[in-house]
Amino acid sequence: DELQAHVAAGRADARVPIDWPGTLMQQGNLFAHEKRHADAASLYERARRHSADPSVIDFRLASVGRHQVPDTTPRSLVRSLFDSYADRFDSHLRNHLAYRAPEVVAQALEPFRMVGEQLATLDLGCGTGLSGVPLRAGASRLVGVDLSGKMVAQARERGIYDELHVGELLDYLEGRAGANAEPGPLPGPFGMATATDVLNYIGNLAPLHAALTRVLAPGGLFAFTVEQAPDDGPPFVLNDFLRYSHSAAYVRALAADHGFGILSLGEAVLRKERDEDVRGLVVVVRRG
Repeated sequence: DELQAHVAAGRADARVPIDWPGTLMQQGNLFAHEKRHADAASLYERARRHSADPSVIDFRLASVGRHQVPDTTPRSLVRSLFDSYADRFDSHLRNHLAYRAPEVVAQALEPFRMVGEQLATLDLGCGTGLSGVPLRAGASRLVGVDLSGKMVAQARERGIYDELHVGELLDYLEGRAGANAEPGPLPGPFGMATATDVLNYIGNLAPLHAALTRVLAPGGLFAFTVEQAPDDGPPFVLNDFLRYSHSAAYVRALAADHGFGILSLGEAVLRKERDEDVRGLVVVVRRG
């Protein structure tokens, strides 16, 4: 009850009443939100000793500067976040966060699509299907993939996808049914792939780009957004919202390394967060 009172009040307290991983993590998160990084790190390490998920612990420690930034957000964290968010996802993003990334991506693609062109299209991180709505008219076949089963259930209700798959993006792109399965036949080929507001949960984007070269048809388009990091820092950073930001220099280097030609790379406001604009990069590349 004491902890719940502090959570409700939006503040953290130095005392943690129960040495239970969930309690320790919750209190550590409050400390992190208050930028009491040393206190947060201490609680995360205590949670580790009580068998909390080590990948989540390392990710949380990285967020307070006490661990090397991992290549990606732990799957369990992403899945639990979006499973719990699915029922209110659309209304919250549209009504409170001024979310416009799907429309921004669709507009960025327009100059590179022929009028009336229909392409087999892959919507990576499709969520509830908001990203798929502007893609449907130009898709001969629309396939969505998302890690959260509850988000995919919402997308299925829209009736706009020809196929929907629950799973991690790389697993799908590499033909795996699950993380421990042997690779099977590759999906596709696709004429276009999009990743709208999803790569901010992945730091190292090289494996994704490599996988896309195998499922995109020659000349296929890949359009995506990332939250923007400075060019004079690391290729990607873990930001204050526990999402990754990527530099334009990194995006250009990835394209060059994997045989993609950059058609456009521009800045845009993708959403609001705590009443401030979240600025990002909107990128369209073509497979060579």
